Amino acid sequence: MTERPRTLTALCIIGWSAIALAVGSVILRSDLLAALPEAEAVGGTIALAGSAVALLGYWRMRRWGLWLILAVACARVIAGWLDLFPLRLTDLVWPAIIVVVGLYYYRRFS
Repeated sequence: MTERPRTLTALCIIGWSAIALAVGSVILRSDLLAALPEAEAVGGTIALAGSAVALLGYWRMRRWGLWLILAVACARVIAGWLDLFPLRLTDLVWPAIIVVVGLYYYRRFS
């Protein structure tokens, strides 16, 4: 088995930490969750779950993980352009970094 590069490991840990922080902030601020429209709550849950699964594939150095990260990022950008969710700079930069690094190591993915 190919050893996972430290850069990929760091990106996964940062990504999972961000997901845990987002979930934790929603749990701690249940008043915000109650105020969200149902579509945003469902969409946010799907986005977080999709990101977590994509990072799992990325961690295991599977190509599907890289492509799922790209798909989740594209869906997020499209949702932002359609004004379904606010689009922040991190919604563009973070996935771009993950995809570029993944493409750099693409031959090592199975």
